Amino acid sequence: MINSNILAEIVDKQSIADLIQFERVYRDQQQWEQLRTFYHPDSVIRLGWFVGNGDEYVEASRRLDADKKSWHFMHITNPTLIQLHGERAIAGTNTQIIRRTQLEGILVDVTIYCHLYSRVEKRAGKWRILTLDVIYEKDTAVPVYASDHLDLNKEMLKKGPPSYRFSAYNLSKIGRSVRADELYSTDQPERVAQLFSEATSWLYQDTASTSPSISS
Repeated sequence: MINSNILAEIVDKQSIADLIQFERVYRDQQQWEQLRTFYHPDSVIRLGWFVGNGDEYVEASRRLDADKKSWHFMHITNPTLIQLHGERAIAGTNTQIIRRTQLEGILVDVTIYCHLYSRVEKRAGKWRILTLDVIYEKDTAVPVYASDHLDLNKEMLKKGPPSYRFSAYNLSKIGRSVRADELYSTDQPERVAQLFSEATSWLYQDTASTSPSISS
């Protein structure tokens, strides 16, 4: 027979994996009200273009999609890896974000290679996301039609962070700003190490601790 503690751990890890995977599915499908239920009220979401709580993220995403000017994207997520301790967990998911958009009149696919890194907490018997951070690795921009030539403004490209360069260029073209100095990225390993350290401390500390801060 399976030990009851092991069985409970298996159930919790599957619940957390479903939470992380479906959060991205509902985001891509624009199922906003379902998406809203995936975050704790005191959640903190930190992305290249946004920082705020879960409700604010849902509304910002809704506005972005409504004004995306041919911007369509999807998330391709690898299996979620989970560190579980009691009613807290850290969940990590390697992800590709593929965005079809127009750059300088050329239809392109901008692909972001990143790692979704979340603190997840069970409250009143339900697992919800407490923090969602993205660790950016690199991005690329490739014309959809091989015969097209993509000629971008090199000086404008250089203004974006190395791991988020084409995405920052794209966002600037639709009037959005990027939190360049606050990104978690592989070209800033000290910031990533701090993120991991703080999350690990949170995982094992007293559950009576305070909520996460929006500042990074």
